[in-house]
Amino acid sequence: MQVAPSKHLARVIKHYLFIDGVQGPVGLQQLRFFTDGNANLVFRLRETKLAQGSFENQGGPFIVGGIKTNKNFAVLGDFSVIIVVFQPTGLYQLTGIPSYELGQETIYGTSVLDSSITTLQEQLESCYKAEQQVDLLDAYFLGCIQKGIHPMDYRFSEVVKSILNARGQSKVGQLSKGYQYTERSLQRAFKKYLGMPPREYLRIVRFHNFLGFLNLESDYATLTSIGLTAGYYDQSHSIRDFKDFTSLTPKEYVAKTNRLATNLVCLT
Repeated sequence: MQVAPSKHLARVIKHYLFIDGVQGPVGLQQLRFFTDGNANLVFRLRETKLAQGSFENQGGPFIVGGIKTNKNFAVLGDFSVIIVVFQPTGLYQLTGIPSYELGQETIYGTSVLDSSITTLQEQLESCYKAEQQVDLLDAYFLGCIQKGIHPMDYRFSEVVKSILNARGQSKVGQLSKGYQYTERSLQRAFKKYLGMPPREYLRIVRFHNFLGFLNLESDYATLTSIGLTAGYYDQSHSIRDFKDFTSLTPKEYVAKTNRLATNLVCLT
């Protein structure tokens, strides 16, 4: 279930994603998360055994930054998670931490937000109604905003908005000229706010545009037309990007995964 945050949080949080009560098979199952260009804060609730690398024996909230490809998580049995999906520059605005410092690794929430994030997790675990959990999340992040938003170059917000509106089909040179950046200064801004070069972000946005069409149209025979609509110049190009980001082909994504969210699937 996807829920919008308070309108006062819309500039920093895209939405909350609730995945609750998923019945797993006996033993481990594999979840694959792939990039959407945004940082994500994950709360594991009610003794959810969700592991990725060094997080295997830990239960606290963790952050998956603007990764460039995908990550696999192992889960044992049922699980319940709440994912806070930030706007592209939302985590920077809340913390002031340059995105390149977050890197590609999964990191503890307390290393980016303060220890109060663990108190929030305890509060989320103590209630079972999504409406109450949303209220808790809104209250926490509104409190963060009240402490002050870290300023950023207003031009960059417009650059990101332009890319999203164009569904990743923008040109770097046009962006730099249109928003009065040199290409070098635009590269630095992307590294600071998103942790990746502009061309990589453009690829991610275009890929998610393709993914959105694919989720609406599951007929594999239409893959070529879907790719062209999403801005790819041929089918091999779209499949190459798809495999780079997901380690799956579009056909495997449609036929061999249980899609819990657009960019979170259970491998079957």
